[in-house]
Amino acid sequence: MKKSGFTLMEILVVIAMIGILATIIMGTYLTSLKRGRDNRRKQDLEQVGRALELYYAQNNTYPTMEEVIWGSPLYNPADNTRFYMKQLPVDPSDPDGDTYNYYYNSSELDSYQSYQLYSCLENERDSSYQEYVADCGIGCGNKCYYGIASPNSTP
Repeated sequence: MKKSGFTLMEILVVIAMIGILATIIMGTYLTSLKRGRDNRRKQDLEQVGRALELYYAQNNTYPTMEEVIWGSPLYNPADNTRFYMKQLPVDPSDPDGDTYNYYYNSSELDSYQSYQLYSCLENERDSSYQEYVADCGIGCGNKCYYGIASPNSTP
């Protein structure tokens, strides 16, 4: 009489193959999540840059660093009804952190004004990945890896 079923070796091979496939799929999934968050960060900073340029066009100055509070509205302090952004974005993986940074430069001698915006990036293979001097918080190892600036400046 012949018994049918799986041997222990066959079961172990199948479990090992499932484990290998799960590892590959999970790695790909986590990488795509990092890319998605990085794309969101870049889009957030681009939107903030456009709002800052609109602010400058209407006020002939960029907002000070005290006026740019992540998660709060960006508005004209002289006119509380004029909003440039209803809510400044926050980092998708650290909504309470300080991973987005705004720096404002002004020289009254030559009326020079500029700004720089910085963020963290998770995907080191991103074409925009570059280390900057700015501090993007503990979540980024106190470094920033993406930056944009006003037209008259560089990040």
